[in-house]
Amino acid sequence: MTSSVPSRGAADSIAPMGTVKRASSSSDSLIEVAETWRRRGRLVEARQSFLDAAAAADQSGDKQSLVVTTLGAGGLWVNEVRDVVERARFQTLWERALEVVAPGSLEEARLLVRTTAEAVYHGDPIEPVVAAVEVVRAFRDDGAVAEALANLHHVLLGPEHAHDRLELARELITSAVRAKDSLLALMGLCWRTVDLFLLGDSRARQSLTELRERSVAADCLAISFVAELLDAMLLARAGKLEQAEHAAAFALEQGTSAGDPDAPAYHGAMIAALRWWQGRAGEILDLVRTISASPRLRLNDPPTSQLDDAVANLQSALRVDRRLGSRPLATLTEHALGEALKARAAPGDAELGDELERRAQEPAQRVGLILPEHPAWLCTRRRQSDPNPTHHAVIERVGTGRWRIEVDGGNTLLDDRVGISYLAQLLRKPGQDIDVLLLATNSQIARELDVPILDGEALRRYRQRVRELRSLLERGAASGEEANRCRDELRTLTEGLRSVTRLHGRSRNFVGSHERARTAVRKAIVRAIETIASAEPDLGDLLAKSISTGASCRYTPDPHWSVTAEDQH
Repeated sequence: MTSSVPSRGAADSIAPMGTVKRASSSSDSLIEVAETWRRRGRLVEARQSFLDAAAAADQSGDKQSLVVTTLGAGGLWVNEVRDVVERARFQTLWERALEVVAPGSLEEARLLVRTTAEAVYHGDPIEPVVAAVEVVRAFRDDGAVAEALANLHHVLLGPEHAHDRLELARELITSAVRAKDSLLALMGLCWRTVDLFLLGDSRARQSLTELRERSVAADCLAISFVAELLDAMLLARAGKLEQAEHAAAFALEQGTSAGDPDAPAYHGAMIAALRWWQGRAGEILDLVRTISASPRLRLNDPPTSQLDDAVANLQSALRVDRRLGSRPLATLTEHALGEALKARAAPGDAELGDELERRAQEPAQRVGLILPEHPAWLCTRRRQSDPNPTHHAVIERVGTGRWRIEVDGGNTLLDDRVGISYLAQLLRKPGQDIDVLLLATNSQIARELDVPILDGEALRRYRQRVRELRSLLERGAASGEEANRCRDELRTLTEGLRSVTRLHGRSRNFVGSHERARTAVRKAIVRAIETIASAEPDLGDLLAKSISTGASCRYTPDPHWSVTAEDQH
């Protein structure tokens, strides 16, 4: 079904959904039309109808209807409106609604959730959105709470919020069901499905099936579009490139009909990826230029060109690719990481780089991927290790409460800090990623917290890796340097598992989430480096540049430094 393109009268933006009691007015019929469009997932038609209703409400002095229509005019998603002029018009509409709304009312709180969420997409912090959501919660209105959570979820799209988003989606669905708001419940299911895929959760496909069935039954085109996108993504992950292209084209058709401003960009990104994988990147240059010039596309800052950062980012991407089951991306990432490692040329990089590039060849041939040539700037940036380091340093625990820091023959004693213990662990395993949970197992932080260190899935993966390593060594499948690496990894894993498990193999207690562990370890390491830098500035500067923190931590050696660490505690 099609409708006429709305006239550009009032503005564009994002909207809420919860029902609000309001007095009968001349704008009622317009609101009913707008609600019908919105529930069918027709974003453009719904927005224009709400704008028409808002104009009628403002003209008649109907303050309640003005607030309702202003909230509705925004749309289903945050940041639907990208045009500068249209956004300015919407900003005027929001300000007008805030002028007439009763201070301290639920309607004011709902408006603040929406406006602060919109502002996040233009550089403002997330905290005001969280605070506004808490104000809405205090009114105990399930529809308004569900609406607020939908907006909050949309601004928590960074990887650091992955587990928080899933809980928000669950609460959103529960609140929407209690409010009998089927559209908000469907949006919650949509967010939950996306969250599960991003987490690599085995429930994701089942959730997608439910999302597809419910969005079709509800005839909600905007949500059906998301389900079609996810279908195309799964085909691409499985290496079914031609089928993925057809699915992406169908998703584009759905998204365009729904009026989703991101539909062309999603399709363009998918086609660009497929053509790149197929070695046909030249075919889509015009498409990429057109998409990148669109005022509706948000562009991120360009990535860093530093080799250490490039290696760390590619390693992180490879872990995500494997967790999500994306075979083409994992293959391409291994290929890129291999050359980045060889270009960096830290100890052990060349061997690992060659292994990764060899490993990428076979699956690439199997699914029809063309591995791209490495850029010239990367191939020429070979950082040679210095066989005669300029500086020598030792970090050693002395007794139970001090550390000895030796730099080029000079000695300093420092008071004990848990972060220095973390540094010692990292320095003893240069070039290796160490999970923050294993890193912090024996620390005071771990002893003070009281929830499982590792969930069942994590324990299963670690134990499976232990079995694989033991099998490799017992069968003699690994020899020389590879066997030594296997033994080191096996020793690290078995020691870590022994520390984090108790009787019957259950996990010991640690932090409420991996995120809390990451934060605690990062802060402890930063404080430790600052303490060392106050006594030995050169060593502190080295550690600040060569220690990376996150879900896993890593020490990347500098060819001009020889650093050893001992921790006998």
